[in-house]
Amino acid sequence: MKWYLSKDGCMYLQTTTQAYKDVDQIIDSVVGASLAAVVAKCKPMAAIKGI
Repeated sequence: MKWYLSKDGCMYLQTTTQAYKDVDQIIDSVVGASLAAVVAKCKPMAAIKGI
């Protein structure tokens, strides 16, 4: 993770991909344990930063 200083003086934390779990692995575990069923799969279209 890295900290960034913006033009307006605010500090922002940039996370890395290692900070998140593999979504497919989590879904497979939940479905395999019969806790839920997959009804749809979404794909991200964009990531908006700096707002």
